[in-house]
Amino acid sequence: MTDTQAILWPTALFILGTLGIVGGTLIGLRYFVPGGQPRTRARGLLREPAASLRRRLEVVDFHLICAGVGLPLTLFLWTAFFPAGFDGADHLAGTIIYLAAGAIALGWFGRELIHYWPERIGLRRAIDAQARTAVSLNLLMRQKYWVLHDVHIGGYRINHLVIGPRGVFCVDSLWRRAVGRLSWKGREPAPPAEVRFDGETLQFPGWREQGTHEHPVEQAAWLGPWLAAQIGEPESEVPTWGAIALPGWQVVSTHWKRVMVFNPSTPNMLVEGAPEGRRIDATTMQALIKALKRGCETPSGVEVRHAERVA
Repeated sequence: MTDTQAILWPTALFILGTLGIVGGTLIGLRYFVPGGQPRTRARGLLREPAASLRRRLEVVDFHLICAGVGLPLTLFLWTAFFPAGFDGADHLAGTIIYLAAGAIALGWFGRELIHYWPERIGLRRAIDAQARTAVSLNLLMRQKYWVLHDVHIGGYRINHLVIGPRGVFCVDSLWRRAVGRLSWKGREPAPPAEVRFDGETLQFPGWREQGTHEHPVEQAAWLGPWLAAQIGEPESEVPTWGAIALPGWQVVSTHWKRVMVFNPSTPNMLVEGAPEGRRIDATTMQALIKALKRGCETPSGVEVRHAERVA
């Protein structure tokens, strides 16, 4: 075997083995894992809560499984094919090439794990928050409200859309966790899960957030005029509000300045706290639903990448 063959042959075997690992994992996920097989999905307005997030979670899990399988097997191949002859000065170039190939392969799998694992945590928390909120908001259907979930329209993804006599509500679900502080005595118990909202700032125990409520406010500001134009009514005839649902938190102070913050376990707090104004009759409500059906977009399922907002 020539020096060139001694340098390139182990490197080629390692690269082909790594590609085989990735290809085999992809084929296995595609044909043998139930979650990777195609299935019928609801389209239009009738969608399950967090449908887009669940589809994104499938993509993230796909990447994590590939990286989780590929990293240890690639490390095994890298060490197994490393020839003893590379430790000589005559094969220094081959050693560098082989080390570089291994570093690139292992670095890529490691990057996949580091990149997608935090996103998976955020997605799971966001899905849980939206599911809890949806269960409670669905109770409003008994009061002649339409409750829609994961609505894609006008480039926006609205977590929950509530339409009824008191107006149209764009509800954004947030997941937050109250944690205790770590001291020399150990971790202190978590403080009471209470949040105060003054119209601009969410005051949590130990931290505060500004600008979190801007997303539903922006959605409501666009959706109201759009719906009014679709049904041929003035904007004042379609009152639209933004709202934030915080599952598990007691909201001790609310302010209807621009947005409503509420605990979804008490869904009546959302509709009863809305300012008095123009009430939507049944005919207008049906027209709004028809307009939403016409304007509803079909999501791709992989474009949702902002779970960190709710993590």
